[in-house]
Amino acid sequence: MAHLWRALAAALMLALAWTILVSPAHSDSHLSQDAQVNHARWLIENHQPLAALAILRPLAIRSRADITDIRFLIGLSAIGAAERVDDEDQRAALLSEAIAALRAILIEHPQLMRVRLELARAFFLNGDDDLSRRHFERVLAGDPPSAVAINGHRFLHALRARRRWSSYLSFGIEQNDNINSGTDAETIELFGLPFVVNEQSRARADTGLSISGGGEYQLPLGEGKRWRFGVDATRTEYDGHEFDETWLSLRSGPIWTPSQGNEVGAQVFTAQRQVARNRHSKEYGLRFNARHQLTKKFAVNGQASWRKTAYRQAARADDEDANFALGGSYLFTPLLQGDLKMGYSRERVKGGGNRGRNAQLGLSVILPKGWTLGGNVEWSRRRHEVNAPFSDERQVDRKRALRVFALNRGVTVFGFSPQIIATRERQRSNFALDDYQRDRVDLRFVRQF
Repeated sequence: MAHLWRALAAALMLALAWTILVSPAHSDSHLSQDAQVNHARWLIENHQPLAALAILRPLAIRSRADITDIRFLIGLSAIGAAERVDDEDQRAALLSEAIAALRAILIEHPQLMRVRLELARAFFLNGDDDLSRRHFERVLAGDPPSAVAINGHRFLHALRARRRWSSYLSFGIEQNDNINSGTDAETIELFGLPFVVNEQSRARADTGLSISGGGEYQLPLGEGKRWRFGVDATRTEYDGHEFDETWLSLRSGPIWTPSQGNEVGAQVFTAQRQVARNRHSKEYGLRFNARHQLTKKFAVNGQASWRKTAYRQAARADDEDANFALGGSYLFTPLLQGDLKMGYSRERVKGGGNRGRNAQLGLSVILPKGWTLGGNVEWSRRRHEVNAPFSDERQVDRKRALRVFALNRGVTVFGFSPQIIATRERQRSNFALDDYQRDRVDLRFVRQF
C-alpha cells in the first residue's frame, strides 16, 4: 500500500511539472487533407449534417492520422442533425454519438478548447446540465474570444434558469489498515508505569464496499429564487460487519442565485445513522452556504453549519457542534485547478468539548490519454476542554492527511471510470490511545467527465 501511495504522489508531481513546462493551449493542426473529409466539412457548413455523417462514419478508423478531425466533424454533424430531428429516440442517439466522438478527442487532447466547447453544447442539448456547466466554465477560464465568451455565458444563464433535478451515484471498494483509529503501540506509559493496550484499542485492518447517492429538486419561486428538497444516503459494509454503517439524510431550504456564479442558500436537515445493524444516532441542524465568482478564474465560497446529535445508547455523549469554513478555487489554466480551504469548529458535549482549526490545499490537472491526477494536504488541530486522561494537561490532537488520486476517463465500465485514491493520515496526541497512523486505498467508479 505504501508503494502505491508513493507512486501516485510521484505521478502527481510529474503531472504538475508537465503542466507548468508545456503550454496546454498549444496544439498542432489536426485538419484532414482527405477529399471525402473535406467534402463532409463543406456539407456541415452548408447545413447538411446527415449527409456529412453518412460520409464520416465509415472513415472513423482509430489508426488514421486524421482521426481527430474526423471525430470533431462527426461531433459537429451529429449535434447539427440532433437539432433538426423531431423523434426523441433519434435525437438522443445522435447526441450520444456526438458526445462519444468529442469525448474521445479530449481524452487524447484535453487542451483543445473548441472541442470542449462543442462537448459542453452537446451535454446541454442532452440535458446533462452539471456536465455542461463544468465544461463551459473551463472554456471561459481560458480567455476565449469575446464572441465565444458571450455565447458561453448565454448557455450558462440558460442552464441556471432551467435547472430542476440533479442526482449523483458512486460506489467503491476500500482497504483501510486502521479502521478504528487505533494505536500501533502494544504498551503505553501511565504514571510512569507500562500498561498493555488491549486488542480493541489497537489498529485493525478491514476491507469494505460502499455505495452513496442522492438527489435534489429545485422548485422555482421567481427570478433567481428557488426552494430545494434533497435526500442523501450512504451504505458501507466491511468484512467483519462491526463497522457496517448506513446513513440517511433529508434536507430542504431556499436558494438564491442573483447572477451567474453567485449563490446563497440555507437548509434545514435531519439524519439517522445505523452502525452494525443497530440504531446509532440521529441528528438535525442548519446549514448555510454562499459562493461568489470574483473573476472567470477565481471563485470564493463559504459554509456554516450547526448540528445537534443524539446517541441512542449513550445519552451522555450527545453533542452539539458548529463549523465554519472559507475557501476558494482558482483555474490557473482550463486544465489546472488549485483549491484552498480554512475552517474552524466548536463542539460541546456533557462535561467538556473542543475547538478545532483546519486548513486544506489541493491541486488537480487534466492530462492527455484520459488521465486526471490530483491531491490535497490537510492540517488540523483540536484542543479539548478537558485534560488528557491520566494527565494534568489539556488534550491536544494534531492531524495531517495527504491524499492523491488518479483517474483515467479512457477506461469505462458501464459508463463509469475507475478512480483510485490513496490517503495517509497521521494524528499526534498527548493521549497515547488517540495517537495513530493509517493508510487507506479506495477504488471508486465515477461518471464520465
